[in-house]
Amino acid sequence: MATDSDKNHADKNSQQQTANASDVSSDSVSLNDMATHLQSLEKKLASQPDINQEHVNRIRDAITSGEYRIDPQSVAEKLLNTDKDEQ
Repeated sequence: MATDSDKNHADKNSQQQTANASDVSSDSVSLNDMATHLQSLEKKLASQPDINQEHVNRIRDAITSGEYRIDPQSVAEKLLNTDKDEQ
């Protein structure tokens, strides 16, 4: 059988739980300027095509016409720099 003390204790626990629940529901999130900027960039990126077809066409045309030149020294340097970045 519950005593008056038990009922008071239960009422206090109930009030505390209600207070805690209201604290949780009043929480809010605000984004700082950097997060807002990142979201904007993400939206712009998502709207861009995966392949820049114009760029592909220019390179294809340059290869076909023999105008596309590869500098082996530059390729070697970039490969070495990539290897250094990974370490």
